[in-house]
Amino acid sequence: SRSLLDQAAALVPEIRSRASVIPNPVDGEAIAELVRSSTAKPPTRPYLVFSGRLEAMKDVACLLEAYALRIEAETEFVPDLVIIGAGSLEESLRRQACSGAAAGRIRFLGRLSQADTLRWIASALALVLPSRCSEGCPNVLLEAMALSTPIVVSDLLSLREWVDHRVSGM
Repeated sequence: SRSLLDQAAALVPEIRSRASVIPNPVDGEAIAELVRSSTAKPPTRPYLVFSGRLEAMKDVACLLEAYALRIEAETEFVPDLVIIGAGSLEESLRRQACSGAAAGRIRFLGRLSQADTLRWIASALALVLPSRCSEGCPNVLLEAMALSTPIVVSDLLSLREWVDHRVSGM
């Protein structure tokens, strides 16, 4: 991302003349074909989805807390929350999800095939990416965009490059 190049150039100024930003490639037709090939059956009930590693930098704990607070504050808040992925924080995140107002509304699917992950993303109300540190150019964000799935991301410089607030996401 441009912001990561700026950070690197702040440390080593001469790098700017030798570096450029090259976004990850996304093949929309290949993504659509993977979704068509998936045998996953997402529910008809509305849901938000997170897809990624269950590690500290992704800040899924913050997502779980915010989701529970939203349910407590607004009884009409309908969507469930689906977590796709695995990682070292999976067990603690599962424990966190089992307590409070959100218990029973959060579903952990573990690691899925790319086709099944894309099917879940395509059927979601929105993809949520709550990262706490720079993501660069996250594939899951680009894939959601290719699938026309709305996106909600952390307010990080690297993510602001891809998400224009209230235009291409929030």
